[in-house]
Amino acid sequence: ETMRDYRVHTGADYKAERGETVHAAANGIVKSTHTDMLLGNMIVIDHGGAEISYCGLGETFLVKPGEVVERGQDIGSVTAAPFESAMETHLHIEVVQHGKNIDPEKLFK
Repeated sequence: ETMRDYRVHTGADYKAERGETVHAAANGIVKSTHTDMLLGNMIVIDHGGAEISYCGLGETFLVKPGEVVERGQDIGSVTAAPFESAMETHLHIEVVQHGKNIDPEKLFK
């Protein structure tokens, strides 16, 4: 809706309030914290076998690249992913396993 065109959605959206705290899904190592033109502020964590991108975060990252994180640790807060800004506030998550995007729901069972 935001971009007014069709795009493949390579992740999953989880309803969340603006400013809500985002937690690490599992133990891992922070690979990067950066801003993407479409996905907004994001944190990428290598969870050992799966790499999760937490997208549409606020300006304040609570972790740094190279840092070891534990499951449930606060890593940031929700704002909006620019390419989905016309939607309700949510956390956009993408998962890459063995070099390919997978449905996050398969991992979170």
